Amino acid sequence: MTDQPWVFAGHSDFVAGLAGYDMKAPLTGAPPSRPPAPGLAAAHGLGGGLFEVMVPPVERPELIRDDAGLRIAYPPRLDRHHALDRTITGIAALLRLTREAPDRVRLVRTVDDLDRARRDGVFAAVLHLADADALDPDLETLHLLHAAGVRSLAITWSRQNDFGYGVPYHSPGTPDVGPGLTEAGVRLVRACNDLGILVDLAHLNLAGFLDVADCSRAPLVVTHGAAHALSPTSRALTDDQIAAVAAGGGVIGVSLEGVAPSPAGIVADVLDQIRYLVDLAGPEHVALGSDLYRAPDAGHPGGAVLLPGLLDALREAGYGHDVVTGLAHGNWLRVLRATWRPA
Repeated sequence: MTDQPWVFAGHSDFVAGLAGYDMKAPLTGAPPSRPPAPGLAAAHGLGGGLFEVMVPPVERPELIRDDAGLRIAYPPRLDRHHALDRTITGIAALLRLTREAPDRVRLVRTVDDLDRARRDGVFAAVLHLADADALDPDLETLHLLHAAGVRSLAITWSRQNDFGYGVPYHSPGTPDVGPGLTEAGVRLVRACNDLGILVDLAHLNLAGFLDVADCSRAPLVVTHGAAHALSPTSRALTDDQIAAVAAGGGVIGVSLEGVAPSPAGIVADVLDQIRYLVDLAGPEHVALGSDLYRAPDAGHPGGAVLLPGLLDALREAGYGHDVVTGLAHGNWLRVLRATWRPA
């Protein structure tokens, strides 16, 4: 195995496991999320990423299988005070981890922080909100959470809130469902631009995506996504959306969730996604997205990291050092520098 570059990942569910409200485990039977193990960077290259704080639905979403395919029932809107309580619980869990294990995980707020964590061999965690359900329409809560360390947020998960409309999960399906951002949603994007908070377009419907593209001054970012042409689900990106991210100088983190394992194996399927996105958007607009752990039933016993195999596969496919380094972390750092504010 060749030496692996340092890797930054655009999405993880670790915080849900830390805070004790992991939704994915009861929904799919996967093992609970866990914090990054010591030595991940040394052993596999994984040295940082966005740590997602998500407010799960009050009741477990219903999985529906019928002749039309697979879909998840659209969750109802959440009470904002409930969402704020769960968001604080998630943030507190991550902050507690950084206090208890400062030699393992460090909360980063600037690119300089991230660079220092990398040099020190400490996992660099960016505090990310998977939804804005906890925020008030006047955005006073946004300023408070920014002070707590939030540097990235998604407008909404796959449901409606005061700011926009999440796309319901359908497979097969299209993101072209529902209206765009509300007036409060436009104000949220502009406030995030002013504060230096990354706006994540994952789970947002097409109309909302286009509204963000129209009003944001920052690069467009999809922290974890997939190409609709290869994975025709409602959460995947159409070619036009992919082109818009590239035109705006942004980045798409390739999601493992959006890739259904085939007989060829998960590494080959993720490689196909990367190849498609690189060919369409250019290598500087593609990165690694979600959950670089896989459950044991995905052929990686114990949830072992699949990064070495994926990075080696990229090299074997003919991608050079500069492209692989960009995919691993360089493209994320470029976008964060263009979005965040210096200390």
